[in-house]
Amino acid sequence: MPLSLLAQESTTQDASLNAKQRVTVLEEVIVSATKRDANLRDIPLSIDAFSGDSLREIGASSIESIARFSPGVSVSPGLDPEAAQVIIRGVSTDTFFTFFTRTFGMFYEDVSMVNPSILGPQPNIDPYDLKTVEILKGPQGTLFGGSALAGAIRYVPNKPDFDEGYGQLAASTTEHARSDSMSHRYDVMANIPLGEKFAARFVASKTARPGYITDLRSGRDDINSSQSEQFRGLLSWRATENFSLNYSGMRRETHQDDGAFANTIGQPTHSERFFPDVLDSRTDIHTLTADWAFEHFDVVAVAANMTKDYPQRLDYSQFFGTSTAGIGTYGDTYIESEQPSAEIRIVSGAPTESDWWILQDWSYVAGVFYVFSDQFLALNIGTETTGDLLRLRGMLRRRSTQHFLTLPAH
Repeated sequence: MPLSLLAQESTTQDASLNAKQRVTVLEEVIVSATKRDANLRDIPLSIDAFSGDSLREIGASSIESIARFSPGVSVSPGLDPEAAQVIIRGVSTDTFFTFFTRTFGMFYEDVSMVNPSILGPQPNIDPYDLKTVEILKGPQGTLFGGSALAGAIRYVPNKPDFDEGYGQLAASTTEHARSDSMSHRYDVMANIPLGEKFAARFVASKTARPGYITDLRSGRDDINSSQSEQFRGLLSWRATENFSLNYSGMRRETHQDDGAFANTIGQPTHSERFFPDVLDSRTDIHTLTADWAFEHFDVVAVAANMTKDYPQRLDYSQFFGTSTAGIGTYGDTYIESEQPSAEIRIVSGAPTESDWWILQDWSYVAGVFYVFSDQFLALNIGTETTGDLLRLRGMLRRRSTQHFLTLPAH
């Protein structure tokens, strides 16, 4: 089994400069942004597609860094890396809070990672060993639902390779401005064929980023450090020449020791912090996909389940103005959700043939998808001396079924 081992050390400025020089949008690549494999050049939509390898090479490990190379797309940081607000063509909401809906869709292949109401964490997926990251600009409601008002972002993983076994290990360190510490990153990938009909692929990455903010109240330096871990496991079974079954599982966990907000103007310091902003998140996605290939069309069935957990404690002293009286106010928030979904679609294998000219030479995608979202929010606000002064509980359940049909001319 071939194995490659990579190690590197770089500075933030050098990485940024090299990224601008080397990044390229893939123009001749097969993408599945329209729920069928097609050459990017043949799709009449505004799409930017990046390979996971090219993103890794330039050190782009988050949606913030990827969006820099997609014109018309910007990212506004949220309370933590799992709450970034993506703005596509200027369409966005007027808030950065994690409670509310978004104007863009975000998908792990065919699974929506955005909840319809109470969002919780919005996985900022590490693109290591992804086949492509696809950014679709403009309304995508026909294929991806109402949340994709401004556009959609799709993370498409590499599938298991049946031909040979191989793997990769990688480690890197990076300097950060204002911080006394280095960030560390570790990646591992293994592709394992299991006979002629089975293959597996396992991918894991871990990132530790140092903080850069000084807390004047406690005297601690670099308080806003963060860590993230991500694991993907994919299994493929080629049962027959015309039928295959694929399983994909992903877990992403993040932890941030303190928030990235500074209270003093012009200085990266926290002068009025009474409580550390501790933010944790976990997202699990399990997907089962079945593909049937017939003579003139393919049938694809997808069943998935996504769960999210998002406990956090935030210092609300500045927001409520109690810091001026020397009183610290906290907000304990817990958001969780479970979101099963299902989809079945028919994809034409070749342009249609008909004696009627209006029905001739068309390619089509038709189907239906269903999603049910069970969402829960708990919020406690209080002070250290009084305990909880306000307790809020909310639960939302939403079902959605949508049909779609696209008929792009061949």
